[in-house]
Amino acid sequence: MLEKVAEQSANLSRPLTRERALRNAAFLRHLRRIGNVRESARRAGVGYGAIQHRRKACPGFPLRWNAADAMAQEAEDGRRTSEKRGS
Repeated sequence: MLEKVAEQSANLSRPLTRERALRNAAFLRHLRRIGNVRESARRAGVGYGAIQHRRKACPGFPLRWNAADAMAQEAEDGRRTSEKRGS
């Protein structure tokens, strides 16, 4: 029983530091604008592997990630529609 509790405690992610929270916010901001995960991570100063780990380990982060990605996709779809109308 105690082994399971210790294992579960070890799997909890570290609390967010101010720096991590700011970098996460920067990553999401870039992702909303450009819709590219690798480039957004680079611009936010976070490694691609680290940002993928945060997606799995930080509660709530995947939901915000998906929302930012959807917003980027909607913006891209809107640009494509505008370009078709203008042609």
